[in-house]
Amino acid sequence: MVVSSELFFQKNNWRFNNLSKEAAINQTLILSDEYRELVREHIKQLNPKYSEVDLKIEIFKWFYEKDYSPEEMEKIILFFRKKGGM
Repeated sequence: MVVSSELFFQKNNWRFNNLSKEAAINQTLILSDEYRELVREHIKQLNPKYSEVDLKIEIFKWFYEKDYSPEEMEKIILFFRKKGGM
């Protein structure tokens, strides 16, 4: 399964038309959870032997790696490993 944020947005964009702000926010949260689950399943398919902590680290990296320097990311990964993925 290939996860594409553009494809995901296109297929779900119709849901946001004519929604109240509250409904749109709720729908966004639902879609965020669904997208996170798609990413999780994609990573699991590529790396079926990953531990739960490794999986959480890879999901975090998928969404946030560009927001942190390599040094900061390494500290975050160490934190995840110490805390068992939270």
